[in-house]
Amino acid sequence: MGNDIIDNEVIRTMSDAQVTLPKDQSTLVMGIIALPFSLGLIGIILSIITLTQASSALRLYTANPGKYLESSVKKVRTGKTCAIISLSIFGLGILLIGLLAASGGF
Repeated sequence: MGNDIIDNEVIRTMSDAQVTLPKDQSTLVMGIIALPFSLGLIGIILSIITLTQASSALRLYTANPGKYLESSVKKVRTGKTCAIISLSIFGLGILLIGLLAASGGF
């Protein structure tokens, strides 16, 4: 009987353990890698994939915040921020090229 109490305690502790969000590490890495490639096709593709992964991971977190590690959530948010910055740089680059072309700068 004593072992049953200990086993139940271990099972309860294991079920309460927090886990990482799916693809948290890859979201962070792709978001960071997208930054230097912001003005190219690789940067756009990486940014879009990163934003997709981050959105689905954050949906999981929102549904059950106590289940996931805070460090994992921070990785996903950082990756998402890097992807947004990368897409913003791309947008600014296109805008500058358009302005230069319209002013006859090319």
